[in-house]
Amino acid sequence: MAALPEEDVGQDFKTNESSTINPAGLDPTQRKPRVLLAACGCHAARDFGLVCQSFVTWAEVRAVLTNDAWRFVNRSLVPPDGSVTLHLDSQQWLFWQKHGYGLHVELQKWADIMVIFPMSANTIAKMLGGLCDNLLTSIIRIWDYQKTLYSVPSLEPSMWNTTLTMKQIQSLRKLGSIVIIKTGEIPEPDAVSDVVRLHYLSNR
Repeated sequence: MAALPEEDVGQDFKTNESSTINPAGLDPTQRKPRVLLAACGCHAARDFGLVCQSFVTWAEVRAVLTNDAWRFVNRSLVPPDGSVTLHLDSQQWLFWQKHGYGLHVELQKWADIMVIFPMSANTIAKMLGGLCDNLLTSIIRIWDYQKTLYSVPSLEPSMWNTTLTMKQIQSLRKLGSIVIIKTGEIPEPDAVSDVVRLHYLSNR
């Protein structure tokens, strides 16, 4: 069975950066892009703090963690300076009680970009099936695909080259998500951050 096609880091993402633009490639007179990061319950979520560290260098960041992801996350890696606001499933009902609508609505409106890194096989299936049984999948359910959603799957090696996985990856792309894959392993946070930043710059 053929391997899943890879989306090489940097592929098709180019930008012309002028000398008036800062090292992140962003105009300092304009607000930073708003990136909603999300983590699912899989082993790769242990390094989610490193993902946050990579994105806060150039973006305003909020993070959504499923209950299972929260069990894996190495919390000592999450930036301690308050630069990343964490949102958990338990906040959904509390927000509803206070405002009369769900936190998922607020976060979807706030975000310019969403990056699910890592994305578990379970959440891939939920997303394609339209399930919305937690904060993350509720955001996905109402996502506005005029804005960009990135999926960075993290699967066990035995799951990658199966017919079901291949069909699901193709379905994610047809739905409108950009899927970033490094076959056989999870991409480095800095590499994914660079892909998202350069894509954002090229589409401004």
